[in-house]
Amino acid sequence: MTESAEGAEDSSAAGAEAATEVTGADLAIGIAASGTTPFVHGFIEAGREGAAFTWLDRLQRCPETSLYRRHHHSPHRAEIVAGSTRLKAGTATKMLLNMISTATMIALGGTHDGLMIDVVPSNAKLVRRASAIVAEVSGRPIEEARDCLSGRG
Repeated sequence: MTESAEGAEDSSAAGAEAATEVTGADLAIGIAASGTTPFVHGFIEAGREGAAFTWLDRLQRCPETSLYRRHHHSPHRAEIVAGSTRLKAGTATKMLLNMISTATMIALGGTHDGLMIDVVPSNAKLVRRASAIVAEVSGRPIEEARDCLSGRG
């Protein structure tokens, strides 16, 4: 986590290796700014071989394609700093991952009426959050909800 793994994205074999535990019970998601990253394609292909459902999202459109030119008339490059994908593509990736994780949480039953109910109150902030959720769902005062969560109620 403290050093970049330069060149890792160039290896489809490394992507395939990362998917060794992917099975038919999984959804393998690949996200690539250009849609051409070998690591991501290796991961997706190995996921398919493991019978997983697969999904690849390409976040940027390639300016050299006629489809891009037909729908994007701006003369500007894809990123503010050409060659860097951590700006617009990075932000788009974060938004996409937030949507995927939120939909997953809902599908797995971690919510109730728009409230996140699968909260482990492991610190002061989460105790406050869980107490507020229990109070709202139960119609009880927040102090009572906090006592119930702590085992005193």
